[in-house]
Amino acid sequence: MSAEKQRKEVLFENVFVGETFGPVEFIADDHHTKAYSFAIDDYTPWYFQDETPFGGRIFPSAAVVDYLVGIYHEKYDFNNIASLHQKEEVWFQRPIPMDTKLTLTGAYVDKFVKRGKGYATLEAKAHDVNGNLYVHQRSTEIIRVPKEVGLGGGSAESKTRQVSGQWPTDRKPVAKATEDLMVGTPIQPMQKQVHQDQMTVYSGRGEFKRNIHTDEQFAQSYGLPRTLAQGMMEHCYLSQYLAAFFGPQWLEKGWSLVTFLKPVFADDALTCKAVVTEVNETSEGKECEVEMWIEKEDGQMTAAGWARCPIAR
Repeated sequence: MSAEKQRKEVLFENVFVGETFGPVEFIADDHHTKAYSFAIDDYTPWYFQDETPFGGRIFPSAAVVDYLVGIYHEKYDFNNIASLHQKEEVWFQRPIPMDTKLTLTGAYVDKFVKRGKGYATLEAKAHDVNGNLYVHQRSTEIIRVPKEVGLGGGSAESKTRQVSGQWPTDRKPVAKATEDLMVGTPIQPMQKQVHQDQMTVYSGRGEFKRNIHTDEQFAQSYGLPRTLAQGMMEHCYLSQYLAAFFGPQWLEKGWSLVTFLKPVFADDALTCKAVVTEVNETSEGKECEVEMWIEKEDGQMTAAGWARCPIAR
């Protein structure tokens, strides 16, 4: 029997807390960089030029997060997946030099039922051969998705703390974080257009995956009008947005927590926005927190959360 046939079906009943994945080897190389840059439309010079603040060309850290989120594919069938990403928390520890050999490991750390839906939380990390930690992520997905639930229908749970989504009009947006940054300052927005070919590259990785992100007929079988963009694509948009704002510090000490609220489909136009909510003094200097969100042209919020990062001196 082939290894693929031995993979389990992605069902809530098949998931168990303590189930481990990896080690899986991943080479942070030029090929994966180009695929990621096309899929996310992120051509940050750090990923293509040798002269960078890091002393050389680096690999996009957010690209590794997606591989960490998908590490369960090692034991679960990656075709016919219809799970729904609810929340993503990420800690960037250090920039990844190009061609670094990473070891990915992970485990299911929680499993629960809420409102008839089965949730599972996966925690995963990326280390190099010397044990240095580069990326740490914790993701929560709805694994049991009855078709009558309406996949992608905005089912994320409301929290006590919520992103306001209020855009200040009394001050000009800024493009870069500086030490004189003030609470209430908006960050210059970033626009994105979601194309199917980018979604297919991001969610298929050349492995002919058939899922709600790559196959319109399959997506429609779950009541969707067309293919649904991965929540992780929105996370990557926000990471690109924050890297432009915070600079190199983002890939060294950046933290983010994103909840996915509403569906994003092929051909949607999106805008990333953020507002400074805190500026605190630490032993190492100032640290900034922002509330951030992504919205469609009609103002509907599709993802929202918070990010925190030191401000470069």
